[in-house]
Amino acid sequence: MQQRPQMTIDHQIIKKWVEERGGVPAAAESGRVAIEESGVLRIRFPGQPAEDFEKLSWDQFFTKFDQSHLAFMYEERTVTGDLSKFFKFISRNGE
Repeated sequence: MQQRPQMTIDHQIIKKWVEERGGVPAAAESGRVAIEESGVLRIRFPGQPAEDFEKLSWDQFFTKFDQSHLAFMYEERTVTGDLSKFFKFISRNGE
C-alpha cells in the first residue's frame, strides 16, 4: 500500500527525516555568490557529487527555508516498505 506524501514546516520533523536517510542540509552552488543571496536549498544524500552542493548548518538551512516561505513535502516509505528519499520543497502559499 503506497503512502501519500505528507507536508510539514516543523523543523524537527524535517531534520529527523533527513538525518534518518543520511542526508545533510545543503544549497546548490551558484558561482561565488553567497547562499543568503541565491543558493537554492537542497538535501544532499550519500552518493551525490559533493561539488554540486554547499553544505549548510541546520540554522542556515532553516533560516533560508523560513525566509523563502517553504514547506517540506515528503514520503516516509516506498511501496516496498523501505525508507523513501522522496521530498520536494513547495511554497507555503500554494504559489
